[in-house]
Amino acid sequence: MDPQDIVRTLPLVTAGLFYAVVAVQVLRNRVRTWTESFFVLFFFLGGTYALCDFLFLRSTSPEEALLFSRVGESSLTLSVVCLFLFTQVFFRRMKKGYLAHFVPALAFIGVTWVTRMPEVVRMPWGWDVHYHAASDLGWTMYILAYAAASLWNLRRTYVITLAHNRSLGRRIQAVVLGFLLCIVAGLASYVIEETGLPVFTSAMTALGLTALLLSSPATWRSLLDTARRWGRGRYSIEAVYLMYADGTLIGSKFAGSQDGADSDLFLATLDTIQNFMRVSFPAAGGKWLRVLEQGDVRIVIERGALASLVLVVKGEEDEFLRRQMKETLGAYETLNRDILAKWKGVARDATGTERFLDLFFARETFF
Repeated sequence: MDPQDIVRTLPLVTAGLFYAVVAVQVLRNRVRTWTESFFVLFFFLGGTYALCDFLFLRSTSPEEALLFSRVGESSLTLSVVCLFLFTQVFFRRMKKGYLAHFVPALAFIGVTWVTRMPEVVRMPWGWDVHYHAASDLGWTMYILAYAAASLWNLRRTYVITLAHNRSLGRRIQAVVLGFLLCIVAGLASYVIEETGLPVFTSAMTALGLTALLLSSPATWRSLLDTARRWGRGRYSIEAVYLMYADGTLIGSKFAGSQDGADSDLFLATLDTIQNFMRVSFPAAGGKWLRVLEQGDVRIVIERGALASLVLVVKGEEDEFLRRQMKETLGAYETLNRDILAKWKGVARDATGTERFLDLFFARETFF
């Protein structure tokens, strides 16, 4: 086989690796937080871009080549935003305003499909698509800007991770180097564009390999544990309340040896506020409150099928704490399914309440 044909097959390998990362994350149910969702979306869209690059080089008509070019470019446009948001919220709390970053991406996609009328040229190695120079430059600068911001965030992740776990830090370093290789290859592809070699998507193979290793159960667990440990430096859990669906207190625990407010009174007041909000504001769709805030104190609420968890947090919590609440509550409901289904209001009937409450004050992870 011609060496160039082998190189032109690498985008298909890249697509396979990227889709494999997506499969691992989805099969292990790692799409329940914003961080995980952005991670999965980046690799799905990146894999789609690589697949389109592979199909573009093997297109049989100008129309087919243009279609794969546009789909691939649109996927790459969205993927860099997802990567930036993944790196942005990994060690921060997700803010809905971050979603505004998709606006320029969608604008570029709209321009690509509606107003950018490229010239599709047959080349000895396949096809080439020529866009207007100004619009091509604008899109390239957009991609590079988000890539640079993501690289900066990845470097920050590497520094934080290395301080907590040197072995994991070296793996993050491999991801950073793989991504840096992609940026360099992307710039180089403009220089050697006439060869028709998929330099950029071939370099993405390295990123796919390092990310697939990062997705292994042990490594991913260590990564989340590191994020959780770092995040605990930005907030403290003052109290944890576990209550039945009707507001009955099942158990509570407070930080250190301090006493909290009267638990029954606290939960009764909280239940009143939640019911008032649901009834008084129909525009909210009857949804329950998820957080109350006063100064630097936040009351974070997670509702399950049969019970609810309420945390009093001082500082700014992150989404890893919210995930911890979901998983802990789900495990508790599973353990006490029969008891909670026939709940009589007697706290001692439930099993393992103290142990589950203690998890929120423990240093070790349980993701």
